[in-house]
Amino acid sequence: MQVLQRGVCWNTSTNSSPVNFETTDGTGTGSFTSWVTGLQPGTTYYLKAYAANSEGFAFGEELSITTIAIPTIATTAVSAITSSTATSGGEITKDGGAAITAKGVCWATTSNPTTANGKTVDGYGPGSFTSQVTSLASGTTYYLRAYATNSAGTGYGAQFTVLLQRLVTETFTDIYGNVYHAFVIGTQT
Repeated sequence: MQVLQRGVCWNTSTNSSPVNFETTDGTGTGSFTSWVTGLQPGTTYYLKAYAANSEGFAFGEELSITTIAIPTIATTAVSAITSSTATSGGEITKDGGAAITAKGVCWATTSNPTTANGKTVDGYGPGSFTSQVTSLASGTTYYLRAYATNSAGTGYGAQFTVLLQRLVTETFTDIYGNVYHAFVIGTQT
């Protein structure tokens, strides 16, 4: 009997059939390649090849795959803030099913910084890390968050807002010759 339709069917539960999601990859016998698209990241799917003739459907062995998702990461609270540096970092809580190829902290003077802005690169792989952010402008507000990248994309942690201390280099000398360095408390010098 002639094969009238063939392809791959899939679903998020076992025993998928062409009434679920399917590709149609021609007719006839022989091997074929099928492109399964529109899958959701981080989801397990069950797939199997099928062929149909005038008598009905025949199915191949069911296989399962889990699609890759972007990593999940938590940003470490910002600490050790000076007039030009800050320390933060992150902890990767889920790798998304793929190797972490980069991780670090990104920052900008506008909300929701990305890796296209300033960033540290603190290695690769799972786990936690610490980042030293340097060369920042004194007295400036920065937005900072951790990032982790895998083959599915880049995930970002929660954002922290950091106001860097204003750098004051002034000194004052009293009538006895004692030298005092100025410093900032809040908005006052």
